[in-house]
Amino acid sequence: MELREFLVWLISGGAGVATYWLMENVKFLAGLGSEAKRYVALVLPALLAGAGYSLMVAFSYESMPGTPQEWFEKLFFVMTAVWVGQVVHGRLKLKS
Repeated sequence: MELREFLVWLISGGAGVATYWLMENVKFLAGLGSEAKRYVALVLPALLAGAGYSLMVAFSYESMPGTPQEWFEKLFFVMTAVWVGQVVHGRLKLKS
């Protein structure tokens, strides 16, 4: 996998998967109380995806969005990362 492919994966949902892994395997994050963990799990994938998108722009894989529609589309990717993290958590931890 090349860096560009990794960054595309990160901003299009991979940040949610990465967040799930971090929340389970990083001692500090795993030890948070349930409410704090929920808030961190909502914010962290957005930060990861935002950082991934910023790197794509910095490395000229993506051009700087120039219109409100382009900005909306990029922010939608960030929100997708948040949703995927919640879906993964629900599927693996909240099954009945």
